[in-house]
Amino acid sequence: MNRHALRLAAAAMLCLGMLGRSALAQEPGDVNVPPPPLRAEVVPPGPAGSVWIPGYWYWSGGHYKWVAGVWAEARPGYVWEPAHWELRNVYYHFVPGYWRPLPGPEVRTVVVEPPYPPPPPREEVVVVRPGYAWAPGYWNWDGFQYVWVTGYWRTLRPGPYWHGPYWRGSYWHGPYWRSPGPHVGVGMNFHFR
Repeated sequence: MNRHALRLAAAAMLCLGMLGRSALAQEPGDVNVPPPPLRAEVVPPGPAGSVWIPGYWYWSGGHYKWVAGVWAEARPGYVWEPAHWELRNVYYHFVPGYWRPLPGPEVRTVVVEPPYPPPPPREEVVVVRPGYAWAPGYWNWDGFQYVWVTGYWRTLRPGPYWHGPYWRGSYWHGPYWRSPGPHVGVGMNFHFR
């Protein structure tokens, strides 16, 4: 090969490399297929002090999957911003839902962390029920003492699933709904020093 052919080949490879690194960079999880229109959901009556978190489309396995809405405990001073898709350059980017503070005077939240870990979990005897999932009981810190929250049956459904409370090292993770995609949790965490 002569020098001219080598220079031409090097220039072509350089150009191809630059085209592969477009200025319109795609972030992980971005897709080039627009999401379907949101589904109309029938919102069942919810528990007092709850907020409806609407369903959304999630990209998985090369296509969109619907994640149904759920009721979540309201957070005073916050409003739920639903999950949605944004068009960024030529890609659709998923923005998970989150709790946004309401505007207004500065709100100070005082969290009283438990001074010690909870007692061992209580033994709960359950019999398997087809079509249901058991949400086990747990000790909940109410700001002054631990209070036992009895377990209960939840209807199995597609989409978000119930993630019970747990300890990881010295961190207490309260119960929450977990989506099959980006993790949107509604719950509380404590750390013991």
